[in-house]
Amino acid sequence: MIKKQKLLSKSIEHLDNFSGKKILVIGDLMVDQYIFGEATRLSPEAPVPVVDVESVEYRLGGAANTINNIVSLGGKVYAVGVIGGDENGRWLIKELRRKGVTVSDIVVDPQRPTTTKTRVMAGHHQIVRFDRESKEEINPSLTDKIVHSLKDRINNVDCIAISDYDKGLINVKLINSVVKLSHKFNKPIVVDPKVKHHLQYHGVTIVKTNTKNASTATCMAIMDEKSLLDVGFKLLDNLRSDAIIITQGKDGMTIFKRCQKKATDVIHMPAFAREVYDVTGAGDVVTAVLALALSAGASIEEAAFLSNVAAGIKVRKIGTNVVRKDELRTFLSSLNPRITERRIYAK
Repeated sequence: MIKKQKLLSKSIEHLDNFSGKKILVIGDLMVDQYIFGEATRLSPEAPVPVVDVESVEYRLGGAANTINNIVSLGGKVYAVGVIGGDENGRWLIKELRRKGVTVSDIVVDPQRPTTTKTRVMAGHHQIVRFDRESKEEINPSLTDKIVHSLKDRINNVDCIAISDYDKGLINVKLINSVVKLSHKFNKPIVVDPKVKHHLQYHGVTIVKTNTKNASTATCMAIMDEKSLLDVGFKLLDNLRSDAIIITQGKDGMTIFKRCQKKATDVIHMPAFAREVYDVTGAGDVVTAVLALALSAGASIEEAAFLSNVAAGIKVRKIGTNVVRKDELRTFLSSLNPRITERRIYAK
């Protein structure tokens, strides 16, 4: 395991190398709509608050939030996804282009809506959320079109990130095609899966999951350190990946790392959040930083550390806000090396 002081200094060094790294992001693109206002009274029609609307904002969500964070940290993104032929889809494409994202591999399906999550906020509190989406798998012809475009794209990127929200884009054929191409061109893959496809990402570099999804995928409840180890080992063995990262909210994250001669290293990193306002989009931030860090030459442990720190910054912000490089550097510089991580298992 890397000495703690070295882990911190190497992480800052890798951060400086994020600029210009090319990341292919494949995933469920979404629009996050925020309706902000104040609630000072209850409705006479029903026992619900009345929100006096002050402003409405549109933000990039889902895989598009992962993209937004990569761009904010200096990376170059090639986006792969599906949108509807609607106003929100057109807004999403326009916003991605404005940020310099290559959008030529995004396909339009006029038969489905662009996934949109609308949150009504009273001050810092979310009153209600309503979703407009389709979870049906995309037409096989659209999958074929995407796979064809990937054959020309993958060799020219540094890393692949898959952001799977189970909204219809990701299917077995797409997963198998991406993994096969990544092996052919020796490109690392970082995956943030939903339960439906959790056990189908065989042979990827890193699977980043959370306790709920990991427990559901393995049918094993995570209740303590022992059960956490059991779940992590099972996922590592089943998926044959280089590492499994299980995030645990306020308890940080645990990295199950495959080593030489079939040995396994398990390292726990505490959460670095000083204040938690909103966990929305924290997983997207982790995925973004993992992909950039691997592209910059970081080890799995270094990449996990950087992503853990970035998540600590994100949860102090309301909604799907990005983490900036200067914020990450400042936060890293303020850390005590003695609290970066601890090894909890090795064999």
